[in-house]
Amino acid sequence: MGRPVKLRVVVTKDEHHQLMTLTRQGQSNARVIRRAHVLLLSHEGKKVRQIMEALHVTSGTVHVIRKKYCEGGLEQALFDQPRSGRREIGLE
Repeated sequence: MGRPVKLRVVVTKDEHHQLMTLTRQGQSNARVIRRAHVLLLSHEGKKVRQIMEALHVTSGTVHVIRKKYCEGGLEQALFDQPRSGRREIGLE
C-alpha cells in the first residue's frame, strides 16, 4: 500500500460564500459545520495535521471530506446520503 494521494481543495467564490455562511450562522447540523470548516481550512492550504489539531478530528475524517469534495462537489462533501433501512414513522 502506497502513500495516499494528496487531494487539493480549491473552492469557488460561491462555494466559499456558502461555507462561510454555514459556519457563521451555526444553524446547521454540527457534522455539516465541521465538514465546512475542514473544506475552508483545506482551501486555505492547511495541512492534514493542522486541520486535525484545529478541529479535533482524525486524519481519516479530513481525507474522506476532501475526497468527497473532489469526486462529487460541495453537496456530496457536506451532506450525508440517505441510508437504507426502515423508514421513520410518519414519512409514508
